[in-house]
Amino acid sequence: IPQSYMAIVNARQFIDALLTDDDGNLRQSVFEENVRSFLGNSNDVNAAIQRTIQNAEMKSLFSVLNNGITVVAPEITLIPNTKEINLTNYQIINGCQTSSTLYENKLLLTESVNVVVKFIESSDSEASSNIISATNSQSDISKEAFFGLRNKAKLVQKYFEAQNQIVSQESRIFFERRQAEFRGCGHQASRIFDVREVARCYAAMFLDIPHNSARYVKTIFSINGDNLFKEDDHESYYYASSLALYKYQTLINGRKIGAQNYIKMRWHIIQIFKWLCHNKIETHLPNSKKADAYANKIINILNSENKAYIKVFENCQNLINSIGYPSEDALKRGRFTQLLMTATAKQVSETK
Repeated sequence: IPQSYMAIVNARQFIDALLTDDDGNLRQSVFEENVRSFLGNSNDVNAAIQRTIQNAEMKSLFSVLNNGITVVAPEITLIPNTKEINLTNYQIINGCQTSSTLYENKLLLTESVNVVVKFIESSDSEASSNIISATNSQSDISKEAFFGLRNKAKLVQKYFEAQNQIVSQESRIFFERRQAEFRGCGHQASRIFDVREVARCYAAMFLDIPHNSARYVKTIFSINGDNLFKEDDHESYYYASSLALYKYQTLINGRKIGAQNYIKMRWHIIQIFKWLCHNKIETHLPNSKKADAYANKIINILNSENKAYIKVFENCQNLINSIGYPSEDALKRGRFTQLLMTATAKQVSETK
């Protein structure tokens, strides 16, 4: 970190210089590296910030009542003999809630309202990640939320967006990489997959550990965190597994093919779904050159107009019936996963 500064900044000037575009709208892009999007004024912390701004006597104490804002940029220039700092490609990595609440209440801001801002120059992505983690360590942010800041997670989100441009409305799903990112967008909750759900889907379908996905969410990240959102993973695997769970969940909610009776088995079902789609017990590694084509066959079946995936899901359920529905404890153990894999392999060999 070549240089850093801590400053007391007039809140209105902060909004005008860093938060708003030429049309006066909030620059959402400056929060891309923040683990959470704006949680709204109904959030307890944000409501308290707003009350301070609305109080004529308290607003002048804002800079000592608020934890402040952290800005990281690859290049910072302090203009000699002035109180001005020039920033290039900056990101607000901590203080999205404060910044957004200030913007929402900008008409109430006077010259007496100031905010503490820490400016850090860093072009090193690893150093930036450490800063993000450290500046958010005292809040109620889950450890898994930081996986959403990985470069691969950003690419996975773009893959979801690209797929949504070419599929029908009923097949669109969304990857909420940052908490509350799609607040107010009008998307059905069932179509939104956060970092935890995408990781569980991927681990179940392509890491072949549905028994871990069926356990507490944190298990996936504590045991298999090193294998999630890796740089050389194919984005299509994350999308295909999430789409598979979404499609099966629609069958559960619609009480079709008796899917509601297998709700606890959904992670195992999407695991064997891929093998039945390809009619072979074979899974290409996430970084394989064949991975994209492998995932696309699954995606095409899930998006087929004749809903061919329903029959495949029905076959998945029949395979579970053939070995018996597991107990709550067995469901979370690798032994049942192996039994189901053996049954699937036997059926695949008999159909060839």
